[in-house]
Amino acid sequence: MSHLLQSLQSLQSLQSLHTNGFQVFKGVLDIPDNVFKEFKKQSLENTRPIFNNNGKNDNKRQQVTVKKNKKCIKEFLQSIENLVNINSKFKISSWVIIHSSSGCKEQKAHCDYVPSPDLLNVLDDNDNIPLAILVPLMDNTTLNVWPRSIKICIDSDRIQEGQRPIRKKTVKLNKGSILLFRADCIHSGDAFDKENIRLHAYFDNPNVKRTRNRTWTISDLAPEKVQKMILV
Repeated sequence: MSHLLQSLQSLQSLQSLHTNGFQVFKGVLDIPDNVFKEFKKQSLENTRPIFNNNGKNDNKRQQVTVKKNKKCIKEFLQSIENLVNINSKFKISSWVIIHSSSGCKEQKAHCDYVPSPDLLNVLDDNDNIPLAILVPLMDNTTLNVWPRSIKICIDSDRIQEGQRPIRKKTVKLNKGSILLFRADCIHSGDAFDKENIRLHAYFDNPNVKRTRNRTWTISDLAPEKVQKMILV
């Protein structure tokens, strides 16, 4: 774990990450204007749509891989990777920019990792469970999460009789913050009534396969008792 991240956690451990499935670190990044402008420019070039909610995709949620063709971008991304160096064995994926235009709809509740024996093997291993990161480039960036939804979507036998269903929580993030969430955290991209740009990447465990550009939607793929637990 990086020394800088340890200092950020002097009053706050990673307990929320491994209990609720996500954790926010507020105001830990400085995003210079030239860096933001470059990300904004890239967010409008050669993008591809990613899924929204039901029915026909409105193409208002777009994604593009970050081009590290400028020194300021390389240095900025490296500073994040150094900050969140939780496990030296993890492999950091390519960074992407997610761009939502006005009227972008909310996504279905999902996990970014498909349940697998490899993922099941690390569910209780906090040091080796893969992670994802969201870095807001603008204020009022939001993400929907289902607190304490971890583990049950991968191993539905962990759902106890009489356990209360889990309600959605919308996490609000401002520019300069970082959101970390576990591979088994159920979440969904929020709706946006104004343009929004954020960065996204994965801290992959080489022993846990993640299929690129594939999501595991709860309403379509999860066992019935998991679906009943996740209130949308």
